[in-house]
Amino acid sequence: MKELPPQVQNQIAQFQQLQQQLQVLATQRMQLEAKLRAVKVGAPENPDTEMGPLVSAAQADKVRKYLDIGKAEGATVATYVDLSARADLASKAFLSPMLFHGANNAMRVAREEIFSPVLVVIPHD
Repeated sequence: MKELPPQVQNQIAQFQQLQQQLQVLATQRMQLEAKLRAVKVGAPENPDTEMGPLVSAAQADKVRKYLDIGKAEGATVATYVDLSARADLASKAFLSPMLFHGANNAMRVAREEIFSPVLVVIPHD
């Protein structure tokens, strides 16, 4: 069997390196998603609570709108749990952490200060 030209061998090596980097990034994103899903949202007086409410229900409503804004602009919501059904959270000011991926710097979810538990993953070269 004939040996591949050095240029082709280089391209194959670069592709394999890129594959490894993508696997690492995918693993890191899955770990981040798991950590965000595990955050215990609850009343501040509860010792198990890791994250309490936002400053007001009005602020939480503004933040919830970013779910639709991010999706409309092409980002994917990787983590978000609707807490409205939880009886122990009487206030509408409680939000779970949100993680958007597949975003870019032109998107509002990446540019605007949202003032809440929102994280946007933006790939770079």
